[in-house]
Amino acid sequence: MDIFEQKRRIITTAIVAVVLTGISIAVVVSTPLINQIHTQAADTASLVADAKAESVRAVFDQHQDLARQTASRSELARVMGEFKSGNLALAVLRTFSRPRLEDAAKSIDNLAAIIRFDASRDEVVRAGPLNDQLPADMPMPSGLDIQSYPVGVDNEARPLLHAIAPIRVDEQIVGYDLLLFELSPLISAFRVDADSSLCLVDVERTRRLIWAEGIHQFQLTTPNGCLAEREGIVYKPGLDFFRTSLPDGTRVLAFIRPVEGYDWEIHMNSRSSSVFGEVIEDIVISVVLILMLSAVAGTVVWRSLRPIVHALVNQASQIARSTDELRLAQQVFNHTHEAIVICDTGLQVIRANPAFSDITGTTSKTLRNSKMWWDAGVVMSS
Repeated sequence: MDIFEQKRRIITTAIVAVVLTGISIAVVVSTPLINQIHTQAADTASLVADAKAESVRAVFDQHQDLARQTASRSELARVMGEFKSGNLALAVLRTFSRPRLEDAAKSIDNLAAIIRFDASRDEVVRAGPLNDQLPADMPMPSGLDIQSYPVGVDNEARPLLHAIAPIRVDEQIVGYDLLLFELSPLISAFRVDADSSLCLVDVERTRRLIWAEGIHQFQLTTPNGCLAEREGIVYKPGLDFFRTSLPDGTRVLAFIRPVEGYDWEIHMNSRSSSVFGEVIEDIVISVVLILMLSAVAGTVVWRSLRPIVHALVNQASQIARSTDELRLAQQVFNHTHEAIVICDTGLQVIRANPAFSDITGTTSKTLRNSKMWWDAGVVMSS
């Protein structure tokens, strides 16, 4: 192999070794850190889902408390008790209750209607902004829930939150108050960034509440498109998130969070690129820095090795030239017709050429370890 090619290979090998060593060390050191950052990013997104579920639960609790407060008014409860015992006529009950319920309705910002039922679950009276737009034969539901109610002359379906509370007198139920609310307090909980989406799904997965940003209103639909249902995933206490993809192929991290105390779940998903965007950016920056540092180290090694390798190459070149000269001298020594003998400073024979043996008749074995001397111009050995 050409000596200059060897020089190039030595320097290239050294530089590559330095760069690969730097990258290997960086990978070993940075892998745990990258995994930690990756986990923290997923945990942060999971905490957002937790906060959304807690926000919805707080709204539900607040509205359930409003229903209890309305039903707990002692004066209204008393007349309901008298009606139940048959001491009060229905017309009198309605005349007494309507203005008081209307006053109560005015103090609740997002109230749609209050409907009071007797102990037999028959409607007694109603009040509130939408009381005359709701159907006349409203059934009394049970518990807090979200349902679509036909509103107005066109019977347009509008999702409303309803909460119900019993009216008690001496621990005896004498009636019920049903409060229906607009969903405006839930808007802040439903708003997420452009790379995420959120919906509220009942635990039986028959209804799905979404906030339509384009038309600025809530919509209660069938749970079509529910990622958890599509993947057959149900909430478990240890399930922080699961990975799946949207119909368009976008990879997402999906979260299910129960609304504690209620039969609803928060379903939220975020694009993986959004959740791990900063992590990916940090990794790219780290890799670029590692490559830059490795390149700098390689340059330093190249500059350090260059004079050493150059000197070695020069020395090797000189040795090669000397070897060629010695080889040529060897050829001359062996093939010349002149007798040549090589001695040390003590005239000890080191070597003699074939011509010397031919002329003097002395064999190589005789000459070995003998000394040369001169007598009358004649070379002798002893």
